[in-house]
Amino acid sequence: MKKLILSIAALALFATTAFAERYVMITHGEGKDPFWPVVQKGGEDAARAIGADFEYIYNPSADMADMASSIQAAAATQPDGMVISLPDPDALGPAIKAAVAAGVPVITMNSGLESSASLGALCTLVSLNYLLDKKLVKEQKLKVLLKHFV
Repeated sequence: MKKLILSIAALALFATTAFAERYVMITHGEGKDPFWPVVQKGGEDAARAIGADFEYIYNPSADMADMASSIQAAAATQPDGMVISLPDPDALGPAIKAAVAAGVPVITMNSGLESSASLGALCTLVSLNYLLDKKLVKEQKLKVLLKHFV
């Protein structure tokens, strides 16, 4: 009876871990930049909150071809979702499109706002400072135009 109970407990433990969702985050930044460890911790905390597994990948070389290879390798493992920074849509776009075509939901973050949708990403997560910077640039351009034409 004791062995039966232990076997059932082991089976229950195995079943819950075998079916845990798994998410992969791939960024172009590395741990030496103070920004990326905060991003990584946010991904880890979110995964822990929903009981999912989480893998964080970055390429220390910051080489876009290496990052594209990391995206392809991670997509081949069929995670439940990927979060990918998109500093170079031309270099990373084919890998992201392939991941989406393979059925992996992709969200881009931190950069690539203008290209994300065309690559098949569900959405792009950017910080408010990016949007504010864009707004300020537009306002500054407007001021320059007004100066010249008014």
